[in-house]
Amino acid sequence: KHLESDTYLKEVLNRLVMGDRSITHLIQYSVVFSSWFAAYVKRQCDSEVVNPNIKDMSLCKARFDSTLRPLGRGVLFFEATLMVSQQITKSRRGSFQAVI
Repeated sequence: KHLESDTYLKEVLNRLVMGDRSITHLIQYSVVFSSWFAAYVKRQCDSEVVNPNIKDMSLCKARFDSTLRPLGRGVLFFEATLMVSQQITKSRRGSFQAVI
């Protein structure tokens, strides 16, 4: 409900997490993209704080409270998410997935 009052924040959340074409949605529901994400997470994990067994964003849009995990992972693994976005853009040029 708080997001409804801030249109910019709502748009960012839709593009990154909640939208059907968001990077989180693409990683969550694509075997290829989630394997790329898992590989980038493992490469990024030099810290003992981070679990290197992360394989996707854990998105379940049916429950709003489930957006907490993908948002947190988006922050912790921003570099991995960005790398997957770049790889999608390069490998899927011309498809809807390349327009993130």
